[in-house]
Amino acid sequence: METQNTNGLVIGGHQSRGGSGLPNQGQIDWVALANTTVSASVGFLSRMSGAGIDPFTVAVGQAVASKFQMSRLGTHRLETAINNLRHASMIGEVLWFGFGINHIIRSLMHTTEGATCVMLCSILSESRTSVLSARVLFELTTTFSSTSPEATRLTPSLQQWEALVKACAGCLSLTPFGTIVDQMVMLVSEHKPSNLQSGHRRHVGDPKDVASVLNALGRLSNGQLVTLTISGGCECGWIAAVAYWFFDIAVEFRDADGQLVYPLGKLPDASRRTLVVLQTSDRSTALQATGEAYTVADITKNIVAQDHGRDELAFNVNDLQTRVSWQSILRQTFGRQASTLLRLKVDLGTAVGSAARIFLEYSKPQIDVSVGVPGPDWHGHGAASYGSGFLHFICMTFPEMASSRDVMEIAAQKSFADAVAAYQTTQERLRCTCECNRCRGDSTRITSGARGPTLCLTILSEFVIQLALDLSVTSVQPSLLPTRSGLEILYREYSESSDKYSDQDWTLGPFLSNGFIKAWTLISVLFTGYEEITSISSPRRETLAYVRGGLCFYLGVLARLSDKPEEMLRTFIIPGCIETRTGRLCDALNGTTRFNVPVCSYDASPAIPCVTVPTVPRSFKEDYDVSAVVEETMINLTTHFIVKKSSDMSVACSPWLLASKLQEACGRHRVSCPRQDCPELDMAGLSIATIEGEGAYKDQWLAWTGCKIALRLVGDHPIARLLALLVDQIYRRNVSSEARSRIHQVTRDGCSNDYGALDVSPMDGDREGSERENVEDDQLHAVCEADEPYERDSDVILQRDECLPCTIRKAVAITGSELHNVYIVCR
Repeated sequence: METQNTNGLVIGGHQSRGGSGLPNQGQIDWVALANTTVSASVGFLSRMSGAGIDPFTVAVGQAVASKFQMSRLGTHRLETAINNLRHASMIGEVLWFGFGINHIIRSLMHTTEGATCVMLCSILSESRTSVLSARVLFELTTTFSSTSPEATRLTPSLQQWEALVKACAGCLSLTPFGTIVDQMVMLVSEHKPSNLQSGHRRHVGDPKDVASVLNALGRLSNGQLVTLTISGGCECGWIAAVAYWFFDIAVEFRDADGQLVYPLGKLPDASRRTLVVLQTSDRSTALQATGEAYTVADITKNIVAQDHGRDELAFNVNDLQTRVSWQSILRQTFGRQASTLLRLKVDLGTAVGSAARIFLEYSKPQIDVSVGVPGPDWHGHGAASYGSGFLHFICMTFPEMASSRDVMEIAAQKSFADAVAAYQTTQERLRCTCECNRCRGDSTRITSGARGPTLCLTILSEFVIQLALDLSVTSVQPSLLPTRSGLEILYREYSESSDKYSDQDWTLGPFLSNGFIKAWTLISVLFTGYEEITSISSPRRETLAYVRGGLCFYLGVLARLSDKPEEMLRTFIIPGCIETRTGRLCDALNGTTRFNVPVCSYDASPAIPCVTVPTVPRSFKEDYDVSAVVEETMINLTTHFIVKKSSDMSVACSPWLLASKLQEACGRHRVSCPRQDCPELDMAGLSIATIEGEGAYKDQWLAWTGCKIALRLVGDHPIARLLALLVDQIYRRNVSSEARSRIHQVTRDGCSNDYGALDVSPMDGDREGSERENVEDDQLHAVCEADEPYERDSDVILQRDECLPCTIRKAVAITGSELHNVYIVCR
């Protein structure tokens, strides 16, 4: 293979958009392709290797793509979509999320065939899983094969096609393509919005049959056919969207009798290429083209299990994914019942406004336990999650609800008790209005399978409120639209979860059941449409970023350290993947498990008992250098942070631990403080000590002072406040000077060395050296030479805008009821 200074893969020595030496009609000449010279830059080859793509796969993909001819408008749409793709970096720029400037698709766009190859991979991955997309490309390649034995020998494997699909997945996520597919599927299928729970699903077609129809569409695009007629199920709508959006082919929807129902595009003439879609009265899966006939069988669970493996047995991975617009998302997805709910402006507005007032109460320290208490992982800390901020957000997200804004504002001004009563009353009125079997109490019809209206107005109103709450802690581009399948799945799950709450304890039960972890999972379902998550891409407790359905989900802690949970735990969504400096594309980024117990190289100052409340905590001006260390595994990536205060003072910890401890400190113990005219604190009888600095500190050290409450004076630096939260987790090492030198060397190189790791193995102790690598946090003490382990029996309160006397009173209440030591991280 020749190597030259080029940004992409060049076949036959041509790189221009005009031609590549590949014929765009007939069969692929596999013998000629096998002898074709292919050249590429070393940088491009490196990126392909990182993505797991063989250069020959790209060459075959371009050869297949040469059989399609995108229109000028279709090419412009694809180029615009690629140019609008963005990327974000992790701390230290050791990782990129999204589509970076050197991503493989940007190199493929340099040739006409490469751009068409990106288009084919993107349209498939936008509407189905990467595995099913790979099968379609595999079968499409065989349809262009001649009788030459070279075809079988040279056809890339399914694994290679899947790697290419994954590299291109998400390219069209920010375009209207998904909504166009949804509209056309609605024209050719029996699926209507009100049939959400009818059992009818939008299944994709058999890959071999879809590939045959794509072959015919390619011949239509390059002029070998003038008219193509197809009929069948949902795949007809997808084919119609592809023909219209990228090939500028006129589309006609006709009924079973041949009468024109809906024309799309310019009116056809004798010479204009036309795709005719025949609507069928039944749910036929037969796709017929002029002179040819195809049967598109539904993908069964057995086929899905065989293709996806035991870790991805989701029942909806064979659904055809489409997207719906935010402007009319409720009516498009939930149909007549949504229209009925939106017409009940008083009831809907009162429910939303009351919920906003209730969420506002959740953000306060004193909560009425009669309606439930949110757990420590409650995620509604941001300004858009409660009160007037929530009302503004929900009306911006769901414009159909904006007409009820005035009613919402009135309800949100009520007292907490009145808001709870108004919410209950409104839900009862909706039950009386709703005609579903559940609200009518007709259990006989429910158990017998008889169906009235399938959607419940009460549950639908609750579902919209919960969805808005989860979205309020998410940052997503407005052009990224939710999937219809995702909305339907979340509604069904919410309906099932609400069944476990009886009338008397239901009040806020469903809202309280969603914590941060669950919300993160639900958001991924909303935008990808897939219910189950593979073990590789699952947002488990140590997962910081993952890729699913062409979208990358990552936490704010990876981009910037802050002492505000609404920033550290915010979910960011961006089309693309996780990419390392070497160009490797990965599905997930996890926290390094051996740093779930942080390792600190320095101690805080000794505790000093105090008799008066410090009026102004000491302010520290130290600068902290934060570097991220990324390690590759055979499957994915792991990471940890190294925070360096000085040349010999550093802390290594998991980013997830920092975020979760911040969440717990802000959510577990809430401080009641009026913020003005607070009563003075009587220090008589209180045993309080002060500790300067954020370094390691042990509970027994505090016990030696006879105090149970400690004020950690770390100033206003957000990183110092974060590290001080680890008081009951941090682990202090006593190591030799040689070992300490090695640690400091890693901290100096951590930002520039992607794959460096803080060595937590014993250097001069009497432990076994064989236990040095990849230890779990419960084994850390067994392999580290350190002081003896100590009891972690303490609580941490992060002082935010509350006054210090009120915070101390809260700590006193904790120590009196739970016999815990309490550390207050003072501002």
